[in-house]
Amino acid sequence: MQGFSGSRCVRSTVTNQFKLLNNSLPFNKYAFLTTHNAFAIDEYPSHTGVPRITVTNQEDSITEQLNNGARALMLDTYDFRGDVWLCHSFKGHCYDFTAFLLTL
Repeated sequence: MQGFSGSRCVRSTVTNQFKLLNNSLPFNKYAFLTTHNAFAIDEYPSHTGVPRITVTNQEDSITEQLNNGARALMLDTYDFRGDVWLCHSFKGHCYDFTAFLLTL
């Protein structure tokens, strides 16, 4: 079996992508580094009083994600406990064991 020989994602310095490229295109013609489930961060404590039993997608805080060059954040919001929470869903619903953070 052959190993991966292409480019690998590595941490580097943040650059202003508009200084590198033609910046006259419409907004929807650009691609931005985006983090999936930006809120689902390893080792963050549960805010529901119940241990979280769901996957995490990030090692860095949202601030660190932005400092590392991410310019878009994917956030999954759900109606939970009468409020809006950031949550991984289970069959389309947020539960104590999948909720991450109350938004407001």
